Amino acid sequence: MLLHFQEVNAAQDRKVLFEKLVEHVQAIQGKLQFPSYDKAAFPFELLENAGNEIEAIKRAERILDVAREQNPKDPWTINPTTEVHLLIRELRKFTSD
Repeated sequence: MLLHFQEVNAAQDRKVLFEKLVEHVQAIQGKLQFPSYDKAAFPFELLENAGNEIEAIKRAERILDVAREQNPKDPWTINPTTEVHLLIRELRKFTSD
């Protein structure tokens, strides 16, 4: 989700990544009450309205390419990396957007 708003090029703890995401959301929406990471409570509509999915996919591709260079056999073990963009691309084939 953070890739919708910024590059993520270095290994970071999930808590730090979440704090950065909350900062972006607060800048858009104002004060956000999240006592802890709660996927069910996250305002996902902000990703669609204020985030940049195209840039998020490009950023995810870049970090996956780096992960593949570092560990071609198991790139998903490298931090940071994600393959969510591959799923999003497949799902987008079934939408009219």
